[in-house]
Amino acid sequence: MTIEKRISPTLFLIALLLFVFTVSLSAGADNNKNIENEGPGPNPDKKTEEKATKGNQITLDNIISYEEELIRRLKKKQRELSYTSSEQDHKRLESEIAKLNKEISDLRHSFEQIATGVDLSAFLEQSEDDFRWDEEALELLKPVIHELKSITARPRQIERTRGKVEFYKSQLEVVKEGIAKLNNLQAKAKSRELKKHLDEIEKRWTLRQEQLSNQLTIAKLQLAELNKEKEPIIKSIQKIVQGFFRDRGRNMVVSIITFVGVFLLLRLLHQSLIQRTIPKLARRRTFIVRFFDVICQFMTALGATAAAMMILYFSGDWVLLSVSIIFLIGVFWAAKQGLGQYWEQTKLLLNMGSVREGERVFYNGVPWLVDRINYYTRLKNPDLKNDAVRLPIKELMSLNSYPFHHSAPWFPCKTGDWVILADGTRGKVLHQSHEGVQLVMRGGSRKTYMTQTFLDLTPQNLSTGFRLKIPFGLDYKLQGKITTQIPQLLQEAVEQGICDAGHESGLHRVQVEFSSAGASSLDLEIICDFKGEVAELYNKLARLVQRIAVDTANDNGWDIPFNQIVVHRADESEVAVQRVAA
Repeated sequence: MTIEKRISPTLFLIALLLFVFTVSLSAGADNNKNIENEGPGPNPDKKTEEKATKGNQITLDNIISYEEELIRRLKKKQRELSYTSSEQDHKRLESEIAKLNKEISDLRHSFEQIATGVDLSAFLEQSEDDFRWDEEALELLKPVIHELKSITARPRQIERTRGKVEFYKSQLEVVKEGIAKLNNLQAKAKSRELKKHLDEIEKRWTLRQEQLSNQLTIAKLQLAELNKEKEPIIKSIQKIVQGFFRDRGRNMVVSIITFVGVFLLLRLLHQSLIQRTIPKLARRRTFIVRFFDVICQFMTALGATAAAMMILYFSGDWVLLSVSIIFLIGVFWAAKQGLGQYWEQTKLLLNMGSVREGERVFYNGVPWLVDRINYYTRLKNPDLKNDAVRLPIKELMSLNSYPFHHSAPWFPCKTGDWVILADGTRGKVLHQSHEGVQLVMRGGSRKTYMTQTFLDLTPQNLSTGFRLKIPFGLDYKLQGKITTQIPQLLQEAVEQGICDAGHESGLHRVQVEFSSAGASSLDLEIICDFKGEVAELYNKLARLVQRIAVDTANDNGWDIPFNQIVVHRADESEVAVQRVAA
């Protein structure tokens, strides 16, 4: 059963990769099959189609007649070229012949495009000289650029055709104005020679008007055809999205699944190899094991990336392949900028950096044990609830760890301890974590501190034991007994009083000592050491000791003096001493 449980994940991942690889190989065949099965859909509006067909026939007839006229003019120019002997006329005729040949070629191209209803520019191969930048980068970017151009082909074609229509309209208006002026001059001309030249110019301008009119008609027809095929923006977006997920979307999903599958498979093989081959070294986390881990993690990422790229290569999706290569180049370029940082992180992974496993580190003012260094390092503190935190390796770079003794404390208190803070707060620790500490005080009220603020208030832990120091003053008339008999009697009385109050088990010791000779009293100090089990009664015990001291003084007739103030009269004839209550 143990062997089957270990092998089953590996077999599952291998089967998954084989399935993904088979699907990716069939992607190209499916794409070709879809292209073969696609055909032009029927046009539901037959009347509109018949009307457009008639308009096309009229336009085609006009193109044919205009082409015949251009051919006649071309033959005439060619005959003139063969008879001319002037160098200047020879160059002029060659230029006109070249222009006529181009116009005839453009007319034939327009005729074929209108007759077939297909944009013939789609059959033109792009020359290699179109791209002038760095050759290697351009070869990489070409598929992406062509894909973007294909997505925006129709809007750009409509805009170009609309520009042609506006251009031909403006040119036609200019030609009409010129012909009108020529007609006006012809009507007023009296010389036969002038009329002859004006007639020749009129013929050329009339021919130019016909040419522009035909070109304008062709451009309008092309624009009408494009607008007729124009789709709503939502439908166009849907078609683009559907096309993407039909071809490239599938390739992208298969590539991502391959990356994840290979990554998990290699990680599983890595862990299996470590656990089965060198289990003792793996538990001790020696330098060899750490170095092997770093190499395996690098090779895992590299292998998963290569597998995903191979899927795109075999499916023939050069656009996604180019985008992936550009993305990888960007990643490597960014990694180059932070090479020093990555080297420091590698040192940490090899346990050779400023923070090392098994040592103690301070993070946010709290000591932590470095449990395991990885890309997300695990820090532990046994005295805190949810005693572990995950820290990115990047944050470890600013920290320093150090060896520690096993008796070193991990936090000033534990849950259930009674503490006194520098702000006077006394309470029982109800909850403590790396985020905050909550205290419950006598009476049930609660107070919460951020952990760092709590530590800044230097908490005094009463649950480990505490001492009460209570000053007690007696009159100077007892000066002969204040250092001998009175401390002993008072100490016995305090001990007996605490035991009578039921706190004998929490009392550690009592000591009474002479403290000082004050201005108006001889001061004793009552020192009581208690165990942590009576920490909750801290203030109550202080009041108890005070009461026992006063009762003992009353029982033995010891006077408790007032504070004294000495007042000197202005004439200094006599001195009066007043006793004033403090």
